[in-house]
Amino acid sequence: MGIGLAFWLALGCAGALAGEVTEQALLGTWECGPTTMHGPGFKVEVTTRITKRADHTYSDTNTSVVTPDAGVVMTNRDTSHGTWRLDGDIVTSEVLEVRFLSSSNPDLSREEGQRILDELVSKKSVYRSRILALDANTSRSIPVGSMYKEAEVESTCRRLAG
Repeated sequence: MGIGLAFWLALGCAGALAGEVTEQALLGTWECGPTTMHGPGFKVEVTTRITKRADHTYSDTNTSVVTPDAGVVMTNRDTSHGTWRLDGDIVTSEVLEVRFLSSSNPDLSREEGQRILDELVSKKSVYRSRILALDANTSRSIPVGSMYKEAEVESTCRRLAG
């Protein structure tokens, strides 16, 4: 997610009515996005591949494409892992570790990218999302209580493996 971690979505790869959502239905590997968020002077498109396991752990890989209104497009990649839980129609995820992988911007070193991610996780490591729809192969969710209004956009996911 690189710079886009500020917009990290706790993607509760979510269709059915909320009362029918089960932990079992959320398990597996999902690809979410690209989800587009607009900030002042830029947009960010985030694509996440997330695996949720029965032991309430997850791992993900994120690609964030940051497009400034003026300037060069930058693609950042990171990976993280943590824990998740389901409460009604809300999925809560806690980031336990995040690792900066790469950036297309040669001025953003791995060390600087990691420092930025670590700083963002120190400010907020718990994310919540509301499941809007869920079936066997697709889901829709939206963040709840984000630090940034721009991050509160709906995300669509598709199941890759169950």
